[in-house]
Amino acid sequence: KSQRTERTKIDLFALLRGRGFPKKITDKLITEYGPAAAIIVARNPYCLMRYKGCGFLGTDKMYLDLKHNPARLKRQALCAWHAVASQSSGDTWFPFHVVRDGLVQNIASATVDIPRAMELATRGGLLVEKFDKGQRWVAERARAEQEAAIADLIEEARQEAKVTPPVWTHLVPLIADVTDHQRENLESATTEIIGVLAGRPGTGKTYTVARLVKLLQDQYGQDQIA
Repeated sequence: KSQRTERTKIDLFALLRGRGFPKKITDKLITEYGPAAAIIVARNPYCLMRYKGCGFLGTDKMYLDLKHNPARLKRQALCAWHAVASQSSGDTWFPFHVVRDGLVQNIASATVDIPRAMELATRGGLLVEKFDKGQRWVAERARAEQEAAIADLIEEARQEAKVTPPVWTHLVPLIADVTDHQRENLESATTEIIGVLAGRPGTGKTYTVARLVKLLQDQYGQDQIA
């Protein structure tokens, strides 16, 4: 068993060397797949994406370096997902052309089948899509579900506020050790049942919220704060 493990480590090292993956990934793969780890990774480099530090671009380059089929539909579905997941605007939903452009760019050397790639990506739980006002939108399934859950919670809170108004607005003037600017923004953030305290790094958001939480602890007790 020890010899098989050592052989697997050597094979994995040869596969992963110089690709920028985390150093501990070898041990994790052996724990997950045992002596067959190197064979499994060589057949499907995308299995590495489940581990932190192994992104799509690195695993896709490995896939191509190992001479796998560049037009494989699974690769196209992952490319479609990556086109959305790599967006940094902070939005959840994106126009469909983001997927189309990403596929054309990343599958440049092979025939692109956008409809089937999208079908596989949605069936596999990577992406979801919707149509609104004649435009097609696409999002990561996980983020879309999170956004919907937050929207439900906000609406629930809005309904609660009709029965029980916010109780913390009057506490803000009692908070000590904050600047006038911090207090002003905190007052703005606590006028409704849902509030946002925003600001640039270093403006004291965490510090200010900590002062509010301390006061809420004193007033209402630890078990009333989530």
